[in-house]
Amino acid sequence: MSNLINYDGITPSIPHSGETTDFEDALIKHDVIDKRQALGNKGMTEEQINSVLSRDASNLKPDTANYHTDLPSNSDSDFSDSDDDFLASYRSHRLQELQEMSAEKAKKNLNRFNGVDEISRDEWASAVNGVSEDGTWVVVNLEHSGNDDTKNVTECLKNLASRFGGVKFLRINYKAAIENWPESNLPTVFCYREGELQKQMIGQEQTGGPLTTVQRLEWRLKRLGVLKESELEEDGKKVVKKSNVLKIDKLSRKGGVAMETWGDSDDEDVGND
Repeated sequence: MSNLINYDGITPSIPHSGETTDFEDALIKHDVIDKRQALGNKGMTEEQINSVLSRDASNLKPDTANYHTDLPSNSDSDFSDSDDDFLASYRSHRLQELQEMSAEKAKKNLNRFNGVDEISRDEWASAVNGVSEDGTWVVVNLEHSGNDDTKNVTECLKNLASRFGGVKFLRINYKAAIENWPESNLPTVFCYREGELQKQMIGQEQTGGPLTTVQRLEWRLKRLGVLKESELEEDGKKVVKKSNVLKIDKLSRKGGVAMETWGDSDDEDVGND
């Protein structure tokens, strides 16, 4: 093999000697990689690798008569303790890289979705069952154009969607979702994971009352295991200042979201009345 640089192509190619470094020898010795992989990592072609391995094989000419008796008693004698230390350091570094890659992947998964998309019955299988198959939570709100509670739940879910990007939030007309679903069951929220229905909230009581809020809905979804990243520690006492009380009809017209403050207050206590 010529040692001259080949400039025939657009990018000059530099011939490889086929020699491995001490670092690669340590990896080969501990069966982390083999020589073929080491040479491939250097950018050698399959033909070049086969040529080097054939050359190495032809250079091995053991005395067959004394082959077994000439073997060293300790196959590790050619390697010092520093090789093991070096390999341990490599493994530690590689483990750290894998952990960082896993953390980065998890971070991306936490920002996969945004908003509350509307779906049709025909899209249910792919948008709900399909998306949830990999363990992703999919939350579906059954909407009714004439029901202010269901529209309020949607507005609350939009707020949650902006903060919990790893959860897919959807909405669908309740008649399109389930034929003959009683309007008295609204609001209804289904939570899917691994392709199947896992949790559900049916009716005002389970979704947080007629004036449900972002915090109360978030707390319920956290208790169901859907919003594990939520920092809420309790449902709390729903306290809304008189001047800030938003009626459901105003919410539906203005697209607002009922919010609540936490803690004690002498102002009006708005419960689940």
